[in-house]
Amino acid sequence: MRVVFETTAAERGAPLDYVTAPLDGCEIGLAGSHQPWNAALAVQALALAGLSVPDAAIARGLRDVQWPGRFQLIHERFVIDGAHNPSAAHRLALTWQETYGEKRATLILGILRDKDLRGICEALLPIAGRILTVPVPNPRTASPQEICKASARSHPGRRALRFATCRRPSASRNRWSGARYITGSLFLVGEALAHSRPCPRPSPARNSRRLGRYKSLGLSPVCLATRESIRGPISSPS
Repeated sequence: MRVVFETTAAERGAPLDYVTAPLDGCEIGLAGSHQPWNAALAVQALALAGLSVPDAAIARGLRDVQWPGRFQLIHERFVIDGAHNPSAAHRLALTWQETYGEKRATLILGILRDKDLRGICEALLPIAGRILTVPVPNPRTASPQEICKASARSHPGRRALRFATCRRPSASRNRWSGARYITGSLFLVGEALAHSRPCPRPSPARNSRRLGRYKSLGLSPVCLATRESIRGPISSPS
């Protein structure tokens, strides 16, 4: 990868700089141990662009940053994050483990057919308890059956179900309890966001307990309350 960068930069006469260490000493409002590296890249980009931004403004921006669809908690039981290639899926699994430890997730998984289905499923193996496969709102979607087959090859000990096979949600309430992770294609993440609406920021005075819970999860104190329709084809039975 480094050779590709250096060759391309040389061909185009463009300067090339590397970030060699994560940003330290700043609170970052995004979950994941990779985010200090992203923050370091953003700060260095500001410096290389010659933009004079006060340190206090940078610290405030990193602390308050919000990125919809990136390890975002909605409806208190759902986490949504895109993972449309094996590398992203691996990082997603690491972030889940950093946040929830050994707790397994019910994965609500939709992937495009032209992606590496098996590679994505293999990367998600460490955090998968059950897998609920769904279609993506795009003509390129892999069918739930195709994702089930890829999951079966990668997760021989995990059960993968097509959403259409879950015909008695009330009978499955206990089996599907716990945290749900809506992931895979960014189109699926977008659909989840489209079926949700922003909540007002919680008041520290009235909701300190909720803010403490979000902080313990490494999440920004922003919640999304889902509409009733989130109980449709993008969610597991409950």
